[in-house]
Amino acid sequence: MPRQAGKIPVGVSSCLIGEKVRYDGGDKNNAYITGILANYFHFIHFCPEVACGLGVPRPPIQLRQTSRGIRCIGVEDRQLDVTDTLRSCAEQQSHWLSGLCGYILKKNSPSCGIQDVRIFPDGPPTRTGVGLFAGFLQERFPLLPLEEENRLDNARICENFLQRVLVLHRWRQLLATPLTPHRLQDFHNRHQLLAMSRNRKLADDLGHLSASAEKDAIRRTADRYIRRLLTGLKKTATRNDHIGVLRHILKLVKQSLEAEDSAALQAALINYKNQKTTLAQPVELLKMHLYKHPNPFLQQSNYLDPDPAILALYRKI
Repeated sequence: MPRQAGKIPVGVSSCLIGEKVRYDGGDKNNAYITGILANYFHFIHFCPEVACGLGVPRPPIQLRQTSRGIRCIGVEDRQLDVTDTLRSCAEQQSHWLSGLCGYILKKNSPSCGIQDVRIFPDGPPTRTGVGLFAGFLQERFPLLPLEEENRLDNARICENFLQRVLVLHRWRQLLATPLTPHRLQDFHNRHQLLAMSRNRKLADDLGHLSASAEKDAIRRTADRYIRRLLTGLKKTATRNDHIGVLRHILKLVKQSLEAEDSAALQAALINYKNQKTTLAQPVELLKMHLYKHPNPFLQQSNYLDPDPAILALYRKI
């Protein structure tokens, strides 16, 4: 599928965008994905069960505990075992999967579910499984942001997923240019506050790592850097985490703050802490202040302005 200009490539389970590929011939169209996220992401849809030849409609399958381990077996026909077929099919997709910046998967699916997929032993099922295709993505592409469609209804989880997609996208853009210690340091400066919103030690460790980069070993240092950053960003930022970052920013602009601006920002922080407003209010006040009193470090930060078009999607918490 041709890449749509300016949009970020993200994989999606085909049924979530209205493709009638479910075992019963139906779909699970998700309005948030097709109506909102599609404005920013170029969705590459894929159904591993159809791709491996199971067809539509098809016999339903499930994860089952067997003497050979967890297998993907027919619900009605226990002789139907598509485990190896699904795994082989997943391997064959590596060429396009490696170019993605995220993936949205169908919950509870024996092929696509990321967590809590039912595994059927001899007794009652347990919700401890991972779909075979989702498990392949986790193993082969450990830094690729993955999320299930239902969890995007949670504002903080959605924020976390979108942030990681954007970070990986910007990292790919960085790697498309000659990589130098200076460019790595610049990338860190733009993401330092975002890392701080997860853990101050994470931000400090990444700062030391980027500052230690040498030209002869830049790729090795860069690989360590992005693994550490994207792993750390898997933690979902809390309201208190954001307040900590905002207070840090206030210290950086303290000298240029007039009394009226300082009072407005402090009030916005209190309102945000007490859940009377969203993160957008203190962030917008800070951006207004920076317009009057420029600060190069803060103005390049992707924490305050990660992407103008997608910002509103995850500042409503």
